[in-house]
Amino acid sequence: MKDWNINRIITPVNLKYGVPMGRPNIGTQPHTITSGSHGRIFKINQPKIYDKQIPLTQGYDKGGVYWGLGTPLHVRFTPDLSYVEFYRMP
Repeated sequence: MKDWNINRIITPVNLKYGVPMGRPNIGTQPHTITSGSHGRIFKINQPKIYDKQIPLTQGYDKGGVYWGLGTPLHVRFTPDLSYVEFYRMP
């Protein structure tokens, strides 16, 4: 994705009340299934979902949110950010 910018997802947080742990996921993984006659599926429309690693420094993302140490943090998302899911590989 040429125009992907981590700043669209990892936004700075208000640290007035302390450092939050993690960020919320947004939406559910999108898909559209259209069935035809006799219950056959003839169209599955899956929007493009991107997957990127989030850089962490001592367990913090660049927006100031704490994720802890461990395996690399990833995010999968749609370009319009209607679906955003943070995860770590087991």
